[in-house]
Amino acid sequence: MPAMGIGNSLSSIVGQNLGADNKERAKLAFKTALLLSIPFMALGGFLLFLLEPQSVGSFTRDPIVLSEGIKYVKLISLSLPLMGIFQALLGVFQGSGHTIHGMFLEIGRLWVLRIPMIILFKSITDWGSSSVWYAMVISNAIICAIGLFVYSQGKWLKKVIAQAPSTPPPVADD
Repeated sequence: MPAMGIGNSLSSIVGQNLGADNKERAKLAFKTALLLSIPFMALGGFLLFLLEPQSVGSFTRDPIVLSEGIKYVKLISLSLPLMGIFQALLGVFQGSGHTIHGMFLEIGRLWVLRIPMIILFKSITDWGSSSVWYAMVISNAIICAIGLFVYSQGKWLKKVIAQAPSTPPPVADD
């Protein structure tokens, strides 16, 4: 949730700065969002990792569910900083009007990477249900790398909507 809030806020900041032709400030906003969200998510993940038996145990006493939940929390908690990167990238692409990039990141993460990896891991590994969690982490890492590459290309800095020619205001008939 914190990463989503930072990413959503970033979209407004990026949009305002690009609208004002202040590209450097839009870039600075992205870097600042990363500097806020990555450590925050890392700290949250670290605390979750340390407290995983208690956090999962507060939801269930079933030993099988508890065991699966602990495996999930251990793995996911270490990858939470990736969500900070992912949400900041979405904020940049949405705020700049290049929403197609964000759409491809969202679709690519789940449908192009994660689901095929789950099927592949199920077939070639003995990870069992953990293959889902590994697919989540790996797909998030890959999509963050792709998103950072797209960001680095700078196409998000180009205006999406062309400036309409100014027209004089209508004259009122009295």
